Amino acid sequence: MPFIRTIRRSFQVPTAVAVVLVPLVERLLADDKDGASFQAAIRPFFNGERPRLEIIRGDDIVLNVEGPRYTCGEETYPLGSQLFLDKLGWLNLGPVETEVLRACLRAAIDAAAFRWLSENGKIDQVKPSRQPRNRGIDDEIALRQIAAAASRNLPENKVSHD
Repeated sequence: MPFIRTIRRSFQVPTAVAVVLVPLVERLLADDKDGASFQAAIRPFFNGERPRLEIIRGDDIVLNVEGPRYTCGEETYPLGSQLFLDKLGWLNLGPVETEVLRACLRAAIDAAAFRWLSENGKIDQVKPSRQPRNRGIDDEIALRQIAAAASRNLPENKVSHD
């Protein structure tokens, strides 16, 4: 039997915050693949001295936008960012440089996604509201699609039939 250490901690939060926070914490602390996925997803947001507002990732470059955001006149800016370039290192950017680069990256993402949707005939499948997932059905379908894609990409002798 593995040794499991549980840490009990209690704290007080306003009711309005608890209504939002408790379900998030329950999902984050789940002892399953979902919990591990949530933990992995948020961990990078806690790296560094400033809070991360967003992380925009490419294959070789990661932009870590730092906050909080401040409004000056008509414009809103983050405090800055840290840009990571694979094989090169890190570059600190100021608020204005960060906002300009962030806008360029977001526009590039939009353009790439719209191009992909158009090329793959998916635009007419878009719905006006988010369609909920049925985890019992949709997860199984996704796992089968993954297995099918993986088997197409493996040499014949590497396919496992477990």
